[in-house]
Amino acid sequence: MAWNHTSTVTASSLQVPFLGNLVESLSVTALVILFTTYAILYFAQTIPLSKNEPPIIPSRIPFLGHVLGMLFQGGRYVKNLGLQNPHHPIFTLPIPLSRIYIITSPTLALPLQRLPPSTLSFTPLIPNITKRVLGLNPHTVDVISQAMDPLPGQHIGFLADMADLVKSTLAPGEEMNALLSRMEHELKSLLNAYVPPPPSQREIDLLAWTRNLVALATARSLYGASNPLEGIEGSFWEFDHGLGGLLVGICPQVTARKAYRGREKLVQSFAAWLRNGKHKEADVAPIIANRVAMAAKHGWELQEVARSEVSFLFAGIVNTATTSFWGVLQTFNDPKLLGGLRAELAVDPNSKTIEARLRDAKLLLEAVVNECLRLGSDTYSTRVVVPKEGVEVEVKGKEYWFQGGAMVQISGGTIHASKENWGEDAREFKPERFLKGVSFKNFRAFGGGQTLCPGRNFALAVVRLLIAMVVTKFDIEVVGGKIPEKEDGVLPVHILEPKERVMVKVSVRDEREFGDFGATDKTSR
Repeated sequence: MAWNHTSTVTASSLQVPFLGNLVESLSVTALVILFTTYAILYFAQTIPLSKNEPPIIPSRIPFLGHVLGMLFQGGRYVKNLGLQNPHHPIFTLPIPLSRIYIITSPTLALPLQRLPPSTLSFTPLIPNITKRVLGLNPHTVDVISQAMDPLPGQHIGFLADMADLVKSTLAPGEEMNALLSRMEHELKSLLNAYVPPPPSQREIDLLAWTRNLVALATARSLYGASNPLEGIEGSFWEFDHGLGGLLVGICPQVTARKAYRGREKLVQSFAAWLRNGKHKEADVAPIIANRVAMAAKHGWELQEVARSEVSFLFAGIVNTATTSFWGVLQTFNDPKLLGGLRAELAVDPNSKTIEARLRDAKLLLEAVVNECLRLGSDTYSTRVVVPKEGVEVEVKGKEYWFQGGAMVQISGGTIHASKENWGEDAREFKPERFLKGVSFKNFRAFGGGQTLCPGRNFALAVVRLLIAMVVTKFDIEVVGGKIPEKEDGVLPVHILEPKERVMVKVSVRDEREFGDFGATDKTSR
């Protein structure tokens, strides 16, 4: 019995250190395997797929690090990568099963975006993007996918057909001017009614105010008095603020609930508007009737046309509203700039419209708008490498190889923040830089090449118009006198919003209505 007890104790005492040693040995082995695997993966991500592939920027977490960086830091991640690697005007980000090629030099961006769509193209991305963001059905996606980049003489698909319509309508000319006159009328009405006569003063959220002005004026100018946005503007901004979640496309009803709900409410409103024949009413802009007719020609169902019009309204509102916000904020926070703009806009006291004054004197105002766009736009111009086997192109005397199916992105954020492009004060708001003459190859607020915004001339005109009206009619005091930083940790799908809410005190400077401006000598205050 004693022997058995002694044996048990001895066995137990031997087993404890054995198990401890085993655990320690396994832990060391696991660490060695883990470290070896990490080293192999880290090294693997640094191996170019071709001798002419652009320089590789490895990530600390092999293959996943850059994806996670973009996911959690938004556009700021790629912008900062570019600024941290100024010696690489183009570089490679290794990601799982593919590559992302980032271009940070405007000198390289220009020739690359001029390559034919058979080499680099944005259009292959459109069907999947619109499917996710707008919720299009398979039939509509199939229609969009047909003949997206037709060569001369080839059949023109829906996408190319619609692009031609929008470009021709919104190019400078009679049609754009007619639409701009509608916007002027609607903005006048909204601003004349917004603030009570002096000495009353109202404290408001500046971004919410400019959003409301642009959203209502745009909806009424395009879709008439019975437009589908009336009464549901909140749903529009819910849709806007959740675009990133919709773009990811993983169960958006749950992961992007507000955006999904907002989008569907907008779609139902547009569908009812179309179903009731409102698009045929006299106060609807011709471009809308033409868009609806073109969609029908290509076999779109009514509900899908409604989704397309949500997209068009979005394009007309968001960048214009946010740029106007920054323009008004920066102007009223700088007395010297405010005085300069007011002097410029008073150049012709006999002009009967703000629009007429803008044609005569817009240099400083245009500079303000451009500087707001430069500082607020971190957007990418994205292309996909079309040849499956990859492609080698010569740019500025140097050969570059791109993997087939990979993304090529021109980083507008890096280009706009580069000291090499804009000087040591690149991060500062200084509109006078545009008065001295700048190289517009460094300015990518509207993209470039195949993705150049077709409505840019109209949008710029509306932003100038709104800022001019506000500067002329109102006095605004920025509560706290501080310009907030921009929220650059998001997917940069449009001009970036402020990180903080901006409250301002608004009072009427000139009690005359806009329709009376210029009829008498301008009041100076």
